[in-house]
Amino acid sequence: MLRCARPDPEEVVGVTRHRVAGIDLLDPPQPVGDVVRVTGVERCDGDEGGQRRPEGRRVDDGRVPGDHLALLEAPDALVDRRGGQADRLPEVGEAHPAVLTEEVDDASIGFFHARTIGDTRRVIGMSVSASERLLLLDSASLYFRAFYGVPTRSGGPSGLPTNAVAGFLDMIATLVTHHRPTHLVACWDDDWRPQWRVDAIPTYKTHRVAEGTEDGEDVPDDLSPQVPLIVKALDALGIARIGVPEYEADDVIGTLAMRHRGVRPVDVVTGDRDLFQLVDDASATRVLYTARGGVRQPDVITQAHLVEKYGVGTGDAYLDMAALRGDTSDGLPGVRGIGEKTAASLIGEFGSLAGVREALAAGDPRIKGARLTRLEEASDYLDVAPLVVRVAHDVPIGEVDLRLPREVADPAAMSRLALEHALSGPLDRVGAALRGA
Repeated sequence: MLRCARPDPEEVVGVTRHRVAGIDLLDPPQPVGDVVRVTGVERCDGDEGGQRRPEGRRVDDGRVPGDHLALLEAPDALVDRRGGQADRLPEVGEAHPAVLTEEVDDASIGFFHARTIGDTRRVIGMSVSASERLLLLDSASLYFRAFYGVPTRSGGPSGLPTNAVAGFLDMIATLVTHHRPTHLVACWDDDWRPQWRVDAIPTYKTHRVAEGTEDGEDVPDDLSPQVPLIVKALDALGIARIGVPEYEADDVIGTLAMRHRGVRPVDVVTGDRDLFQLVDDASATRVLYTARGGVRQPDVITQAHLVEKYGVGTGDAYLDMAALRGDTSDGLPGVRGIGEKTAASLIGEFGSLAGVREALAAGDPRIKGARLTRLEEASDYLDVAPLVVRVAHDVPIGEVDLRLPREVADPAAMSRLALEHALSGPLDRVGAALRGA
């Protein structure tokens, strides 16, 4: 496709309200691929790894016009696509008319944000600020979901694929618009498979190691170059991103959730059931589980949900149940012959995994037959499983400003990204969400 001469990015940033300028020149409508319907998303025990490979084709050569995202219309799609309406902010994957014309539609933004929240909320004996909310993003879970849920797209001089970048940014715009957090962190896998977990259980995530490497993660070729672009976009927007060597994003999430417990409500956004262990009604800590409804309609996981779905009443009980059950998608074998229901029953009867093991050691007559045999066979596994399954609560994270920015931090960098990679629409939507938050 013939393109106009590329303008100097530094010359296009002097625009009111930090909007990206001059994008029309390099971001014309172009085909990004046919949208095909998928029948679902394969999931393995709810882990986000199982969400990374939807059934059926992703996209074909096709004719979806425009520089915006066209998302898959399926039960497990990223979000539903809706017809554009003048009185609401677009959902993930929608092209708002204001974006296409490079005009801010203040009416739609104001409509979406015209509600107030009370100052404080009393939660079981403690005062938790309800005017504040911390949103913790399991970043890899979300950008993998975006990669498989958003049709292939590329554009701009770089020619790099950008479907995961665009989808991830639109997820942030939707989350900020719907949940209005005052604090937000993109939590990062600085080490996707920490050695200390592998030392405890050598099979941990073994099936995800890329062929020909000792410990590299198997990541699709078209996704790998997009991850650094996501990092640059977050930096330009001014959104906090935290990763720590030798720890997974789950551990960063666990540490920050515990640090803010009782201070402000915390929502964890993930497609990984492992993080259900952090649910705590007393401190208003929830999980927004994206495996089925995406970021627009997540399952809101509270203790009531844990009781109804899994038969355990607390996050700690879920952790113990998960250790007994295991998780094949993470290479955790669990106890042979003990599934989710039996594991929950044991935790309910004996109070905790430690209680089950104490009863086993004491010869409690309630544990007998095949169940007794299998628990004894799994003794070595149960010695180390809690260490691997439990997210860390003590990751060394220094003082970081977690407040959600109200303006783009580096408009020049944002404009360069938009020009180089044809990302004006997604970046614009996040900017609008920040200003309206």
